[in-house]
Amino acid sequence: MVNVWNEASSNADFDTLEKILGDKIEYYQSSVTKAYYISDQKKFFANNSVYGQKIKGDITVTQISNKQAKAEFVKEVTTKKGTKDYPSYLVFENVNGEWKLILESDLISDKNAENKQKHISENPNKSTYKYDEPVTIVGTFGIKEFETETGIQKPYVLKLSSPITVVANGGDEFNETETNQSIIQMAPSEEHINYLKSRNAYGKRIQVTGSFYHSHTGHHFTPVLISVSEVKILN
Repeated sequence: MVNVWNEASSNADFDTLEKILGDKIEYYQSSVTKAYYISDQKKFFANNSVYGQKIKGDITVTQISNKQAKAEFVKEVTTKKGTKDYPSYLVFENVNGEWKLILESDLISDKNAENKQKHISENPNKSTYKYDEPVTIVGTFGIKEFETETGIQKPYVLKLSSPITVVANGGDEFNETETNQSIIQMAPSEEHINYLKSRNAYGKRIQVTGSFYHSHTGHHFTPVLISVSEVKILN
């Protein structure tokens, strides 16, 4: 079955691929239908005039259950950019006496997906926001000292892992577009502060829901502030 799949995948034999596919396939970390799989393969070959693949070395087959088996192998792929090896694996399932492909992936794609998910988890924020719109943003909770004419002030702040831009609408008299903002002063309620203090949240990642507004009084110490409607400790 692996060799049948390999020959069909290498030669754009979509009829054969359709015959060996299950109704649903885990396709490189995405759950897709047979129709989507075939459509994606057709798009791939339409955009890649030079393509070939072959199995290098042995195929290791592991029985997962009475109805499923996993095949592991090295797939050598050749494109106009050159040749590269992919440690790959397929899972087949016996459906009414016929083996059908229900999973296709490789370890390189798995690692790339893992790194992408890790990046999203570490930096879930967008790069651009607008004032006076509901937002949810993640950062590290803390206190920052600011020197003022009346002495040192220590407001609660949210420290972001990556800077953001907050955009003012045209004709907005109260807000200004601010770029490269990585420290946002928080305007929490007493209830929010009690919650954060009781859980020793200083230095921890928190998720804040609220809306951005621009500094306009002497009690505002960062160009952009966030009014807090909800707060959640993440770690």
